[in-house]
Amino acid sequence: MESPSASLQAELDASRAYHEGRTQGQTPADKGVISWFEREVVDTNLEGAVLIDGLLQGARLIRCCLDGVLAYDALAGHSVWDGSSLVDAEFRQASMVNASLRETVLDGARFAKVDLAGGVFSGARARGANFFKAWMPGANLAGVDLQGADLTRARLDGADLSGANLAGATLTSASINCSTKLAGCTGLDSARVDRLLIDGKVVEGDDARRELVARASGLPGVLRADDPDADEPQEG
Repeated sequence: MESPSASLQAELDASRAYHEGRTQGQTPADKGVISWFEREVVDTNLEGAVLIDGLLQGARLIRCCLDGVLAYDALAGHSVWDGSSLVDAEFRQASMVNASLRETVLDGARFAKVDLAGGVFSGARARGANFFKAWMPGANLAGVDLQGADLTRARLDGADLSGANLAGATLTSASINCSTKLAGCTGLDSARVDRLLIDGKVVEGDDARRELVARASGLPGVLRADDPDADEPQEG
């Protein structure tokens, strides 16, 4: 894996200096926010890069080391991260609509409150990743290793979790609907499922787990919303 080019390293250094200055209450003369619109970076070590507030729409960061990257509040719709390592990366509140994260390593990565609608995670490993309140309608998580992941209050309506490994994952107050694919999911016996929003209805405890297990077994599930105005799960 290559080191960043001189020009790329200069951009990264400027971004780090800019954000470090802001955290110290300073107003740097030069704005160092990364602007990589449709930029392609391949096989490059970007470990610990500061991409906060970055413009990453359509960027292609292929087979890069991005462990520990800080990219919260970034605009990264339609970005491509295929084959990259993003261990402990921070994407909190970023916009990553239709992003591609195929064959990535996302262990410990944080996607809290990230818009991942339509995102593709095929072949990814996301052990211990944090998807708290992530917006993931239509996301493709088929076969993804989500052991120990936090999916608390994640919106998974229409998402494909077929064959995903959910051992030890937390799905409390996550939302699924009749279009969510769960066939072949494993690890549900050890997943934390205290409460779910299923087809618009709040379902508690054993009933929630039974519904997930039924759908993972290829059954349609037996619960359906009978109250279109059912309240969403509350925090707590």
